[in-house]
Amino acid sequence: SHDRPIESGQILFVVADDFHGPKGWDTWMRKALEPYLDQPRLLTLIDHPARSAGFDLCCFPVLTRKMCERNGWVYFPGYRHLYGDEELSVRTRKEGERVDAPQPSGFLHDHPLLNNAKWDEVYKSANSQKEYEYGKALFTSRNV
Repeated sequence: SHDRPIESGQILFVVADDFHGPKGWDTWMRKALEPYLDQPRLLTLIDHPARSAGFDLCCFPVLTRKMCERNGWVYFPGYRHLYGDEELSVRTRKEGERVDAPQPSGFLHDHPLLNNAKWDEVYKSANSQKEYEYGKALFTSRNV
């Protein structure tokens, strides 16, 4: 039950054209985050059933507006392609700001490393060794 109406924009969700959610995904997100709308929180969303047990990286962040207001961003602005989601995931877990709710099945991320999606030019550029090294260096400098 929803005791109070959720105002527009209290829950923010970062998606991409290679993400697919199951029927009712929006209701699941709303119910999971509703008790925390006045706090900075990130909902754990596992983006593919092929992920190994214990996978904890939120590739598609679902967060309260309070998280964005406090941080001033979804991903730290210095990140270009890689490690921004890792920093958000690691920091929120460390700070106790994660919401772990039983997740419905059916979330899929069409990514070359998960299900043989095509390595197009965008994936190739964003996942290059240069971008990997850049993101890792920034992540390490901010999370030592």
